[in-house]
Amino acid sequence: DICKNCVCVFDHHCPWTGNCIGLRNHTVFLRFLLGLTVYSVFVFIFCVMVLLDDMGSIPGLYPMEKFTKAVVLYPINTCILIISFFVTAGMIPF
Repeated sequence: DICKNCVCVFDHHCPWTGNCIGLRNHTVFLRFLLGLTVYSVFVFIFCVMVLLDDMGSIPGLYPMEKFTKAVVLYPINTCILIISFFVTAGMIPF
């Protein structure tokens, strides 16, 4: 519909890549999705590791208290953690 170039039955225009996904380029599109998933998992794990490291440097008695302080003190890490979680969860086929 958008590019007037999608001709086969299962072809469609993908807004993420800006081109048609069809019979000729399924493997390229699947590699793109796999790379995006691996990158999102890496970012998620790295953000969790940084948050745990930050929790270790905050004085407190209870782990939940340390967690809430780390979330408040480092909001950018928390935002990236949440975004990468939803991107990673969105890539898992249901």
